[in-house]
Amino acid sequence: MSIGSDGPVADKASTRPDAPAKRRSSRSRSSENPIRNSIELNVSLPAIEVKMLNASSLADYEVWLFVASVTSSTSVGFLVAYFQSLADKDGGADIAMLVSAIIFGVIFVVTFGRAMGLRKSISKEAKSVRMQATEIEGRDLIA
Repeated sequence: MSIGSDGPVADKASTRPDAPAKRRSSRSRSSENPIRNSIELNVSLPAIEVKMLNASSLADYEVWLFVASVTSSTSVGFLVAYFQSLADKDGGADIAMLVSAIIFGVIFVVTFGRAMGLRKSISKEAKSVRMQATEIEGRDLIA
């Protein structure tokens, strides 16, 4: 009979005469991490620089850039249509396609110029925040 954490417990090995001797476990000692005190962990993070931007100005810039992209595609589309009509007809071209391509080209230049002006003003207003490197000691992390 052996004594466990729940009180006396009968050993099955002791009831059979041919059973080998029972090994004693080392559960009496509390199970601790054997390398707990021998590890030292140092983690260092590099300094990080973050640019802080005005969100509403950034949204305006994105909208103007999107409009510039759409007008550029439209202008090129009308220009391609003009050249195809020039090749299809014998001497007569659809002048309305050329005029539309020019108008959308001018709108593209204006909207792209506005987008680049907003980008320049956003870059001037941007504030740079530098976060310092941090060092963490591993012994403080292990409880």
